[in-house]
Amino acid sequence: HGETGPALRPHRRVFFSTNPYAALTRRHAVILQARTQEGKTTLLKTAIPWMHRWNVFGMRWLCWHGVYLNGADGCRNETFQTWVTSQLFGATSAAGSELKRSLWDWRQSQWFRRYMEILRMPPILLPRPAYIIVDQFEELLKKYPEQTLPWADAVTNYHCRNNLARVIFVVTSDEGANSLLNMDWKQTRFARIVLNSCPLEHLPTLSTIDRKLYAECKCNIGLYHVVFEALGQGRIMRDEVPAFVKGTLARWELEFHVPFAMQYHRSWLQLDLPEAKQKMLSGLEVLLHVPEESSGSN
Repeated sequence: HGETGPALRPHRRVFFSTNPYAALTRRHAVILQARTQEGKTTLLKTAIPWMHRWNVFGMRWLCWHGVYLNGADGCRNETFQTWVTSQLFGATSAAGSELKRSLWDWRQSQWFRRYMEILRMPPILLPRPAYIIVDQFEELLKKYPEQTLPWADAVTNYHCRNNLARVIFVVTSDEGANSLLNMDWKQTRFARIVLNSCPLEHLPTLSTIDRKLYAECKCNIGLYHVVFEALGQGRIMRDEVPAFVKGTLARWELEFHVPFAMQYHRSWLQLDLPEAKQKMLSGLEVLLHVPEESSGSN
């Protein structure tokens, strides 16, 4: 099962044309953005080319080495350093260095490729980078706002500066993506990939997905399976689906999105101090505004 839950039969799946690994380049890390339960983690699992999956004799030299970090696990750790340590099964005394050590150990294990690097051989024979996936990045931003962005900057440098890794950050909102994009003052280190939902007309012909229910779930495959299971267990009735979908999406947005970008935009540096204060106050007013209840509500 792993991080993505049980593997579904092909007739219960949707297919995406987006491949986040294809967007990774030597100088560009990837920000993968999609709604909650849209299938981001499952896509990252299934989009790995088959030749890079098998860690068996004869194909081991082609197998990718990856590090998966889940930001949601930070909710049960007291400090950011403890989260990093627990994700990499490290020791508390070495908190913060486990990721770098993992990358270094992977590079050192490629002794033949390192010799090829010394001899300046073609890129296909040079040491291969590790793959780092930071899932549910916004959960880290909310839990550890001061430590997360500097850490993300260092991880991105493993990719763009040191060529030790290929990095993918997974976010659910524009604000989460902008937190990373605003951090990149050079505006050259990230490629932003927005994963759109699979429309009805692109569902496979033999798919057993209820198309009407899928449309009511806003074409969100994760929400569809939640609603389908709730209907099967009798927890909700068919006429309650629209309200259930609306409430669930609102709850997910509240729980899994950050309310605003956690890093200022570079355009702020061009503002005068009074203008910057006024812009900040106007933005704060919007965030704190509570819509008035309708006259007919209690």
